[in-house]
Amino acid sequence: MENQRLKVVDAEDTPLWKQKEGTYKNLVSTKRTWHLIRQAAPIVNWHTGIWFQQATSKYAFCTWLALHNRLTTGDRMITWSSSIDPACIFCQHGIEIRNYLFFECVFTAAVWTKLTRGLLGTHFSTNWHPFSACKQHFGLQGPISGSSCLSNLTTLALAGKE
Repeated sequence: MENQRLKVVDAEDTPLWKQKEGTYKNLVSTKRTWHLIRQAAPIVNWHTGIWFQQATSKYAFCTWLALHNRLTTGDRMITWSSSIDPACIFCQHGIEIRNYLFFECVFTAAVWTKLTRGLLGTHFSTNWHPFSACKQHFGLQGPISGSSCLSNLTTLALAGKE
């Protein structure tokens, strides 16, 4: 038993990184690691409207959270603590949920209307479908281009302005 213990102690540790199922090497690859730990999903057609080269990271991330309905809104915070006021921060009337916060609140609907009327005329909506409404207006069939006016408007409208 003592001989076995000495063999284990004297051996040098070698870190091994999983390359694929059942294969380990001492070569690390962040790309391989990322693909092993994440759950793959199909590419969505609006991704270039959010994640484009000139995008401000924090606004793109906030827009991504909004699209996935993962913003820290009143309806979500009330589940964490009953002392939270879930009312809309702008008008104090409706419960602060994503759709209400961005389009249904009287204040934010007025901001959205003012912001988009100059670019879209009367072809816009105060509902939570800005990408499909804009794509329909501009007759776009494929993905929204990251460098387009439309994507910059949508990112600005949904995520804020620096």
